[in-house]
Amino acid sequence: MSNHWHLLLRPYHDGDLSEFMRWLTVTHTMRYHYSHGTAGTGHVYQGRFKSFPIQHGQHLLSVLRYIEANPVRTNVDATAKSLKTVAKTASTLQNRGGKELLTLASM
Repeated sequence: MSNHWHLLLRPYHDGDLSEFMRWLTVTHTMRYHYSHGTAGTGHVYQGRFKSFPIQHGQHLLSVLRYIEANPVRTNVDATAKSLKTVAKTASTLQNRGGKELLTLASM
């Protein structure tokens, strides 16, 4: 899964998801260009993120199973273990204005 990633997010308010994804992709793009010495030229992402509403409890379980199994199916099991470590240590992400954008639940 070196060319994409999956997130399961629950926004607090309308517009929070787009604001968070904009922050995430812009920050990642800037860091990518810095670390690769490309001085901010070229695209990192092919297009806008995709989002799908979770309809009911069974759908949520199916999505969670898919997300968890995806790295294992693609032989990126070590990445899955490191992501769990990150999720355990992270708590809340805020934008520059101090507005809470994301809270990670403990695993």
